[in-house]
Amino acid sequence: MSYSYNKCISLGLNCEVSFQVQRSMKNFESYFLSWAFLYSFEGLLKVLAEMEKIFNCDLEPHGTNMFLIKEYSIAFHGKANIDSIRLSNGKLDEVMLKDVKDELISRQLYLADKFRKTLNSGEKILLIIKPNPGIVDVTAFEVKNYSLQIRELLSNKYPNSDFDLLVLQEEQHFETDWNEPRIFNRYISKFAPIPKANEADVESWNKIFSEFKCI
Repeated sequence: MSYSYNKCISLGLNCEVSFQVQRSMKNFESYFLSWAFLYSFEGLLKVLAEMEKIFNCDLEPHGTNMFLIKEYSIAFHGKANIDSIRLSNGKLDEVMLKDVKDELISRQLYLADKFRKTLNSGEKILLIIKPNPGIVDVTAFEVKNYSLQIRELLSNKYPNSDFDLLVLQEEQHFETDWNEPRIFNRYISKFAPIPKANEADVESWNKIFSEFKCI
């Protein structure tokens, strides 16, 4: 059996999902969490509940080109390499830093609005989430419970929504079908290494997208 959707949208927890959706779809679109990195399920729930508020918090330079919002355990990619805006004394150029942050915030606010409108449009949407126990602060046992919370939060926040939630884990965490409305639990042989999110097990992902199709 296969399932068809108008849109496929990643909820994270990192970029691997979006790389694979982009590879498999002709008309890929980015949304609020498509290229974000989330460090916890609690952070994800808080982001989904308060998406319009998160940029009231400070963005801290994080890694090569990302900015972290600690209050929500989420990091977004900026358009510039952090070292490229570093002065000779090692400090960051405050003017350039503000420009990078402003661009990121403007872009993500647009994508947040796009996410909200799309989810509440009544179109058939597949939301894909890839928790990774050991990388984020969740155990395999807790993944189902968090998935139920996501379903309830989004169903209540977007009453016109028509979505399914596809929860992907590695095969080592296999469980039989959860048999939960609007939720599918499926398994990938292994996820891509975190620093190389585009280096996925394509065969496993192809199997997923043969069952869940974006038209």
